[in-house]
Amino acid sequence: MATTVTRRDLLTATVATLVGIVGWTGRASAQAKPHLTVYKDPNCGCCGEWVSYMNAKGYKSTVLHVDLGPIKQQYNVGPNLQSCHTTLVDGMVIEGHVPEADIVRLLKERPAGIIGLTIPGMPASAPGMDLTPFQPFSTLAFDKTGKTTVWQRHTKPA
Repeated sequence: MATTVTRRDLLTATVATLVGIVGWTGRASAQAKPHLTVYKDPNCGCCGEWVSYMNAKGYKSTVLHVDLGPIKQQYNVGPNLQSCHTTLVDGMVIEGHVPEADIVRLLKERPAGIIGLTIPGMPASAPGMDLTPFQPFSTLAFDKTGKTTVWQRHTKPA
């Protein structure tokens, strides 16, 4: 028995296929995470651990081994804000071992005047350091002048 395909059947199938393709690519691009450019000292191992932590969360990274002084100056990371590496992500500055959830929130909210997040120094329990027992730390948001506000207090392991 032969099956007849009408023009209407063909049009309906084509539209359904296109809607499916558009929906699938929309979900794929909505899930794409921004690229990280990480500036670090070639001799620092914990920076590599933080990059591995972010890559495990689905980020792709370019790691550049450089003299960090000019990078920190260029991106307004004053001495009181500094850590062991500086990362650029989607127009924002991430200084040190900032947890991924804090970065996601920053990129979503983009508060006026804020240029980045920092965890000054190298807190023992921050991602990439991961020392136990857990020691609380805070992520700070900062503006171009170096003024900080507490972005997130971390009181237990993520």
